Amino acid sequence: MHTPSKSGFMSLSPLHTPQRSWRALMRQGLLNLLLVLTGLGLLGAGVAWADGSLKINDGVIVKFGSDAGMQVRSSLNTGARVSFTSQNDDATGGQTNPTAATAAAGDWWGLFIAPQTNPSAIAINGLSMRFGGGQMDLPRHLQGGAVLNLVGGAYQFTGLSLSHNVAGIRVIGAGSPSFKNMQLNDNRVGLLAEQTATPRIEASDISDNADYGVQNLNPNTPVVAQGNWWGHASGPRDTANPAGQGNRVSAGVDYGSFLTSLPVFNQGPAIDVNFAGQPLVANATLTEAGQLSVTAQSAAKVARLQMSVDGVSIFDQAYSNQTQVTATQFIDFAQLTNGSHRLVILATDAAGVATTVDLPFTLALSAPKPPVLTTPANNSTVASTQINVGGTAEPGAKIQIFVDGTAAGAPVTASASGSFGTGVTLPASEGNHRINATASTVRGTSGDSNPLIVNLKLSVPTVVFVSPAANASLSTNPVVEVSVLDAAGVAKVELYAGSQPIATRTEAPWSGTWDIGGVADGSYILKAVATNRAGKSAEVTRSVQVQKTIIPTVPEAPYVARAVTINPGLSWGNTPVQINGEIVTNDAAAQLVPNASMRLILKVQGFERKISLVGDAQGKFAYTFSPSATDAGTYEVHIVHPSDTAYAQRAAVGSFTINRLTAEYSQYKLNAIRTVASPAVVNVRASAGTGATGVHWKALPADQPSGSLPPGITLDLGAPVDITAGTAVPTTIKLTGSASAGLTGTIILKLFANESGSEPRAELRLDYQLYDARPGLVPEPTALELGVQQGQQVSGKITLTNKGYTAALNTKAQLLARGGGAAPAWVRLASSSDIGDIDIGGTTAVQINASPDASVADGYVQLELRISADNDPGGIVPVTIAVSQAGQGGLRLKLVDIYTNTLDAQGQPIEGLAGARITLQNEALTGDIRTATSDASGVAEFTNIPPGNYRWRASAANHMDASGRITVYAGLTASDRVFMDYQLVSIEFSVTETTIQDVYDIVLEATFQTQVPAPVVLMEPMSINLPSMQAGEEFTGELTLSNYGLVRADNLKFALPTSDANFRYEFFGEFPKQLAAKSRVVIPYRITALQAVKNGVQLNLEPARQLEKLLGTSYQPSPQIQNAVRQFLQRGAVEGMSQDGASAVVLQAAAKAASCSSYHTQSCVAYEYDCAAGDTRGGSACSSFSRVTGATCGTSGPGSISTPQCPWGSCGNGGGWGGSGGGSGAPVALVPYCIPDCPDCSAGTGPGGGGGGGGGGGGGGGGGGSGPSFGSSS
Repeated sequence: MHTPSKSGFMSLSPLHTPQRSWRALMRQGLLNLLLVLTGLGLLGAGVAWADGSLKINDGVIVKFGSDAGMQVRSSLNTGARVSFTSQNDDATGGQTNPTAATAAAGDWWGLFIAPQTNPSAIAINGLSMRFGGGQMDLPRHLQGGAVLNLVGGAYQFTGLSLSHNVAGIRVIGAGSPSFKNMQLNDNRVGLLAEQTATPRIEASDISDNADYGVQNLNPNTPVVAQGNWWGHASGPRDTANPAGQGNRVSAGVDYGSFLTSLPVFNQGPAIDVNFAGQPLVANATLTEAGQLSVTAQSAAKVARLQMSVDGVSIFDQAYSNQTQVTATQFIDFAQLTNGSHRLVILATDAAGVATTVDLPFTLALSAPKPPVLTTPANNSTVASTQINVGGTAEPGAKIQIFVDGTAAGAPVTASASGSFGTGVTLPASEGNHRINATASTVRGTSGDSNPLIVNLKLSVPTVVFVSPAANASLSTNPVVEVSVLDAAGVAKVELYAGSQPIATRTEAPWSGTWDIGGVADGSYILKAVATNRAGKSAEVTRSVQVQKTIIPTVPEAPYVARAVTINPGLSWGNTPVQINGEIVTNDAAAQLVPNASMRLILKVQGFERKISLVGDAQGKFAYTFSPSATDAGTYEVHIVHPSDTAYAQRAAVGSFTINRLTAEYSQYKLNAIRTVASPAVVNVRASAGTGATGVHWKALPADQPSGSLPPGITLDLGAPVDITAGTAVPTTIKLTGSASAGLTGTIILKLFANESGSEPRAELRLDYQLYDARPGLVPEPTALELGVQQGQQVSGKITLTNKGYTAALNTKAQLLARGGGAAPAWVRLASSSDIGDIDIGGTTAVQINASPDASVADGYVQLELRISADNDPGGIVPVTIAVSQAGQGGLRLKLVDIYTNTLDAQGQPIEGLAGARITLQNEALTGDIRTATSDASGVAEFTNIPPGNYRWRASAANHMDASGRITVYAGLTASDRVFMDYQLVSIEFSVTETTIQDVYDIVLEATFQTQVPAPVVLMEPMSINLPSMQAGEEFTGELTLSNYGLVRADNLKFALPTSDANFRYEFFGEFPKQLAAKSRVVIPYRITALQAVKNGVQLNLEPARQLEKLLGTSYQPSPQIQNAVRQFLQRGAVEGMSQDGASAVVLQAAAKAASCSSYHTQSCVAYEYDCAAGDTRGGSACSSFSRVTGATCGTSGPGSISTPQCPWGSCGNGGGWGGSGGGSGAPVALVPYCIPDCPDCSAGTGPGGGGGGGGGGGGGGGGGGSGPSFGSSS
């Protein structure tokens, strides 16, 4: 409550009083809500200035003195039943002055809305203003005698009540404010329009105004006042309406369609009530708990919604004057007995008008039905004692899970949809276990659910030796280390040398130092025994040689490193590590050595990274190690002379640890249901090192784009978790959006741990979008066009998908004439019109059959397929059927690529792919071939073509070809949308000699784009040629995964080589799931030879098989070039590789060597990305591991190697459009140019003319392949 200031006037600051405080005052009496404004002197002293956001709560009465008023410059929001009136108005809110007073028009100035005010910031619907319009001491430009003054603008007012004023409304200047459901009574002038103002008034009561109901001072700009009551059934008084007896209007007022009776005001909001997905009617009988959903809507805006059962409030929510609000509340009736009860719903609009819905109901609850278990699958086999159990039950019921007859864990509550799920621990004994459940409510407990049988077959740990190497010669105490993996968790690892224990470890790292001081020289067997938490054990052995006999020493290095400092010793992964030191002579003098070369070796988990260093002129060196996203663990630091090979036998000069926490995602898109806690599950992995404790997420206000959490959003970030080194733990972030929260928003979260204090360890951008818990039925296609001849039949299909957030109940389909009415008898639904329920994400097909007889005339039949559900209004799918004995059709193709919807050089959106060439061939009449070129919008059209089935192929410069099939009907234009992948990368494949006889290198070189709206991902080096390696020998290196494009690569999936008979593969570090634009990660690897590569072609195809399972990767250049390498090793040649000149000699020799002894495998990554046009596309990148060596091998050669069927997608038999036979459409192998698989098309890309694939009319088709051959027989 504000009080008058000493100067006698009042200045209002923004009111932020909570709603509950005003309600408390109302209980004490209406007078407590009075805000009395008095003022003296000039405007600005006696006016309540609202430069901020002013909100006046429900029921407040504001009284103004004789020279007081209010001017709004920013925002004004009035609640229900708010009144602005005179200080002398004792009839409103009671007596204010010391003695009784009588109010009169002009007692106070009025409400002035400043010109700069945004119309959307004014919310005064339902406001009552009386006795205003005074002008004393007002500046001349504000004098007009009106209680409401505004400059013309897009204001919208509903439910205003303006009475007993000099003038009710004054509108000045250009603009058309709108007034609806208004009461404009007992003023001298109801509305005054000046200059070029064109206000609109409708459905209002304009009566009992003394001079004019509406007066327009500029008749050239008419005031639209149609559909109003003027105080008499004859309409307003005007020369053009001589019989009118209502309020007078001036010239320039359009009062047409006037009302002949007083309009009905004070109609409260309309209310719809649903329970458990069904409309709730009076005297209904409710037999189970469920979700209560109430929707209130009103043109006057909804301000508040209240619900009670038997007088006890169950919901009370105030709204910011919304046209429609929906409230949901799950009700389990736990506190109610069976019998009669009453639900009362009260909705109040912004004008304070309320609607009450009184619904008596009978509660007849009984014990719930048994739940239905759906997860895990019955008779399934599990490898861990930890499993998830889920199913469906009565909503709100408590579900108790039983394992072998014993309760497992605490009961869980079924959701509003009836679903439930929880984690269960099985007994450790292997074999079959029985799972069942019961459901309980206050009404009792159900019988047992359906039983599920699971077979527990515990996993055995996987144990691999890390160090020492196989058959290693040991002269100093070695670190014996193994790597152990097990789904059930590792309990302990025991290390032995023969039968003598070395160490027992219960947590990683699984290592120990073997003291060989008292061990005799000779051969020894090292053994590691790993036991998991289920008691299962596995062991692995390794042979080593102890050789402590003194051997000739390596000459000492002339200079060494000294005074090495490493800072910091512990990094969380985002802080560089600085390594400094001095280079001195290796003698007693220890003189500084200027400009000396050194080698820095960083050793972690058996992997080594070697870096060259050069000291400065003062003999000092400095190196900054900036950890990449995959660097983690404890690094031993060695700084040695470049010729020093014995550094591994000496202690490191120091070490540092990168203890990294990595979140599975850096950006997460969450679709959440309003008022329901929606989880975002993000796995957090601790790197090798020491792990982390108390790991938790925080959403700090300073990190948020707006400086705080979005209004209406609450987060449950869960309890902190501990993560041991080398493991990942799921963290759950639960977001709840209130009914008033914004539709979309972004929250920035940061990850913290006890060890790192206030330093964040990872960051997550959580982009959310809120949805109501309702279904969303989406048809595909959105319109159906069919063509048919009389006497024939045609069918069409429309697929319905529920993309909403609850099941669509009792879905129905109805085929009608366009606009209503029955469809012709010859058109019918072939599928049932009663579709039933469609679950979230579920689909169903609606089929339409048309079979016109000879009596049906040629023409178009316009129909509509109406789709609806009990809880979804659905919609209409237009259906057009062209009936014609003869006629032509058309085809329209819309071509898009990665540049579509981006901006061109002039800043204009690119609508599609221009200049693409489309070739169309009739399947029945193969000689009917047509071509078209796409226009600037990416549209290519074919007109006046015979009906039938067609095959098309699209090609464009720097794009991969696309192809498909389509049906053309008479009288209709078929359409399709075609995405053409941009050729971002081209790869050249060649074979070169090495300096070693009969050893050849595979060389792959890439040419790629960089400034493109797509990820350009390369795995480098692209070709790794393995050296000659004996059993036990190791080969290490690094793969660099780089994104040279401008768009992030998402959902990375790696296909890495697994160990085979020849080599064991180990990859170090964390594999990312996203790769940001212009970023890279490094993946170290180690390859250990298990045996010498045998004669013949040895292929490790496991990565290729993994890659083939990933959609959209098989036609990418990188996988294709890997196929080409394998083809060369097997066949001694690749189509398109030059066989001329000097290269022919190399190729022939390399092919011969490959047939003798060669090896190949690959490492690959597949990824996805979103294009600006809305398409999701995929890509892949690979690197090859190969070895080509050997002289002659008898009589066998490349011709004797069996060729895999259809390597590189290049097989084909028949010619296309003329020509015959062939095996390849002549794709140039050095630059693979392939297209997506098409079941009805051959796979080559021959250019035509000389080959069957693109055969130029058959002129030379005998030797070609299967290029763009729509008509080939393959």
